[in-house]
Amino acid sequence: VEAPAAEAKVITVGVNSENPPWIFMEGGTMTGFEADLVEEFAKRAGYEIEYKSAPFATVLTGVQSGQWDVAMSSIWVKQERVEVMDFADPYYDAQIGMMAPTEGGITAFDQMKGKVFGSDTGSANEAWLQEAQAKYGPYEVKSYDYWADAVMDLQAARIDGVVVDAPIALYWLKPNPDAGISMPLYITDYNFAQALAFQKGS
Repeated sequence: VEAPAAEAKVITVGVNSENPPWIFMEGGTMTGFEADLVEEFAKRAGYEIEYKSAPFATVLTGVQSGQWDVAMSSIWVKQERVEVMDFADPYYDAQIGMMAPTEGGITAFDQMKGKVFGSDTGSANEAWLQEAQAKYGPYEVKSYDYWADAVMDLQAARIDGVVVDAPIALYWLKPNPDAGISMPLYITDYNFAQALAFQKGS
C-alpha cells in the first residue's frame, strides 16, 4: 500500500495580475516572466504557488502585513521599500517611460505644465511624477489601481500621458499599433533594480 503523498507546501504570491510582460492572466492561467521565475523556483523546491491578485499598492502592503509570502509585479528595489521589506536578488534593471497620443501629444518633458498624467498608485511611476513636479510642473497627477485603466483614459483623451514601466508599455503597444498612442519619452535618469519582495525579517 502506497503511503499518502505528503501535502504540498504552498507559497502565496501577491500580484497585480494586469502587469504584462511580467505577470498577467491569460486563458485563466497566470503567465509572464515573473510567473515563469517563481514557478520554476516552486518546482525545484517542492512548493505549490497560490496567486492572490490585487492592485499594485495592495501587493506591497499585503506582503508587509503577512497577507501573502511574496510580492511580485515588477517591483523596484527603492530605499524606502528596503526599510520595510526584504528583497531577493534583482532580476531586471528597470526603466520607465511616458505614453502619449501619437498625434498632438507631448514630445518633451517641458510640455507637461498644466496637463494631467496618470500612473498606478504606490508605484515608482507615481513617485517620479510627484518628484518631477518641481522641474516640469505644475501638472495634475491622477492615480489608478491598474495602469491599463490609465491607458484607457489616455485613449479617451481624459488625460495627457501615462507614466509606466517601459517594458509594460512596449508590450502593450506592439499588438495595438492603431491605438493612436506611442511612447515618445524615456525617463532615463530614474531607474532601479527589480526583484521579488518579502515581509521584513522573513
